[in-house]
Amino acid sequence: MRFRSSLLIFIICFFIVGCNFYKERYDLQGKAGGIGDAMEHCRAFIEYTLHDEAYVYIDSRSSRETKEYFDIFLTVQDSDQEGHAQCRVNKQGLITYHSIRNFNAKGRSFIGG
Repeated sequence: MRFRSSLLIFIICFFIVGCNFYKERYDLQGKAGGIGDAMEHCRAFIEYTLHDEAYVYIDSRSSRETKEYFDIFLTVQDSDQEGHAQCRVNKQGLITYHSIRNFNAKGRSFIGG
């Protein structure tokens, strides 16, 4: 009886740990092209980060390019709220910074950045 209990606890723990490893993470490395590639990479990342009912729009007038990186600004909204997001994508296509303001998560948690 004691062996069964130990085995059951081991199986449950193994299953819980295995589920956490299965969740795919978003690849922060994207195409290394121009500002258009950086905008699409950032938009896709923010869409992945937010819940399914959220819409993400690129603010192309505010987005800009420097010698080292692209600053991409976005508007995010759902049926209840509206907010803003920002990504910084380096010239190699890697998202090095992101933030989401005035928008609360529903269901998914934000990935630190």
